[in-house]
This record gives sequence, structure tokens and C-alpha cells, in this order.
Amino acid sequence: MTKLSSGLPKDPERNGLAWIGRDLLTNPQHRHLMLAIIDCSRITTDTDTGMREPTARVLRIERVHPQDVPEVERLVRRALEHRQGDAVLPIDVEREIESWLGEGFRLNPETGELVPVEDDGNPADSTDPNGV
Repeated sequence: MTKLSSGLPKDPERNGLAWIGRDLLTNPQHRHLMLAIIDCSRITTDTDTGMREPTARVLRIERVHPQDVPEVERLVRRALEHRQGDAVLPIDVEREIESWLGEGFRLNPETGELVPVEDDGNPADSTDPNGV
């Protein structure tokens, strides 16, 4: 299994996580969508089994701009589908289909239902009156 190095870039120009420290302190329950660029910092070999285990290192990390969250969310979903071996539409076809749905609506992939998108970019949940 791949490990993740606990260190982050020391250069503040490459460490966007330092930039959101105040947000993390003020609202520790909020989640933040980040983009990271990684490489392999080390490979550990078990001398008994010969198994090799990589350790990933974060070279750069940045918080996604709020206006870009829907696009990054789409890319994350596509990456997950690709990793799991699911069918992935070409992104231009995916965008064309979304244009058919209309502004402010999204297709729920679990139900196939067309649902309105709330101001925060998340689909409105008609089953929970509190939106939770």
C-alpha cells in the first residue's frame, strides 16, 4: 500500500495549505477541496518478502477556487470512474449533456433524477428539509 509522507513543502509559494490555516482554525468542521502534485520520495523494501512500498511526497498543494469546485468535482468523479474501471464519457460529451439539463440542474447518478443545484453548488436534497 502506498504511504503519504507527513511533510509538506517548506516553501510557502508551494504550500497552499498554510494559506488556509486561519479557515481551518475558525471552521474546523468545514472541508476544503485541494489539488496536490506528488512524486515518490522513497521506496521501502521488506527484505523478508521482497515487497516494495512507495511513499508519496507532496510537491505542491493548493485550495481550489470556489468558482472552480463544480469542474474539479467533475474531474474527481471522472478519475474515480477511471480508477474503478467504469465507463467514462469524453469530457466534451459530458459537458454537452449537462448543457441539455439546463443551468442550475444536475443529474443524480445514483437515481437518474434531475435535481436542482443549491447556491453552494451541491444538489438540493428533497428528502431532508434541513439540507443535511
